[in-house]
Amino acid sequence: MAITPWTDEPATSKTPKLALHVTELRTAVEAARTAYSPPSGGWTPWTNVPLTTNTPALAAHVSEMRTAIQQLWNEKSLGTIPAWSKRGGAAPTASTPAYAADVNDVRLWFNLFESDGQDPPVVYWGVDSAERVTTVAIDGTMLWYNWVVQEAQQVPVFWGRYIGGNFSLTSDEIAFLHHPSRQCKILLVYNGTNQQPLNTFAQGLAHANAAIDAAQTLGAPPGVLIWVDIEEAQTPSSEFLQGWSQRMFTSTYAAAGGIYAATRSANFNPPNCDAHSAMPQVMEWSYIFSAGTDKSCGLAVDQPPFAPTYPPTCNAKNVIVWQYGFECYQDPYVTFNRTADECLATPIGFSLMW
Repeated sequence: MAITPWTDEPATSKTPKLALHVTELRTAVEAARTAYSPPSGGWTPWTNVPLTTNTPALAAHVSEMRTAIQQLWNEKSLGTIPAWSKRGGAAPTASTPAYAADVNDVRLWFNLFESDGQDPPVVYWGVDSAERVTTVAIDGTMLWYNWVVQEAQQVPVFWGRYIGGNFSLTSDEIAFLHHPSRQCKILLVYNGTNQQPLNTFAQGLAHANAAIDAAQTLGAPPGVLIWVDIEEAQTPSSEFLQGWSQRMFTSTYAAAGGIYAATRSANFNPPNCDAHSAMPQVMEWSYIFSAGTDKSCGLAVDQPPFAPTYPPTCNAKNVIVWQYGFECYQDPYVTFNRTADECLATPIGFSLMW
């Protein structure tokens, strides 16, 4: 059975919990029910039928959805649905409104029903590079993009490029990558932080504003995730991470932004955990692009399972992109590092790219 895609995937605290989300879940559940006889007592009925446009997803809607999906799980003997991810696992009640996380929970549970209880092993392979994809490389004989494709023996479905600093993405590259013949998504990494102090909330806020300006100048639409580049030798403070995340959280770009970091580094993990303790409601929407690996470069087909070698101490569940191969596909005709890094993205990570 195919895995149902969802509108606004994933739902975030900035995603209005509209009737559309509940209605498409109901439609998917009702279609699945047709393969089975009704259980004793009948299928779980719905509250508010039909839902009207802009009706918020109430606690009753997601709670009854959990019950309905449990009935489907029972048909496949999949066991008991896990606890809710919010409120310490407690169900939403009239006094605790439905969260975006509740919508994501029921979507995941239904997708697990479709995949017979197995997490769909979907990852997306791509690369990132400081070099422009349209650079004529390899002693003037081949575009950099084509060289990477040749050496990896696979076309990447996304390419990470810098914005807002050195080696920035160009409009020509955007047109090249988005061309219908390639349909390559772009992962945006803001590197205006390079060799800059990352000490205060105000600095985090200023860099987020600069990243937003750079993305808007290039035409990146709302809903795309922007990553801040924090290299292993840099020492960001908790306050800097809070400033970056708070500003991204209030912007039209996705979630609370993302952080590219060497997640094995003592320079990153303590301030990241402190930021989560200080601003949990914002930082729970801060995604991680994990750099740091013991893996070697190779063909794309030899990619490892998505299992970051050094997950962050805090918020490991929010690692949605992993740089597992570092400085690969060296251009043999230059002495500097014209290389690309091999990366994997989860479905959420891929969906939030441009």
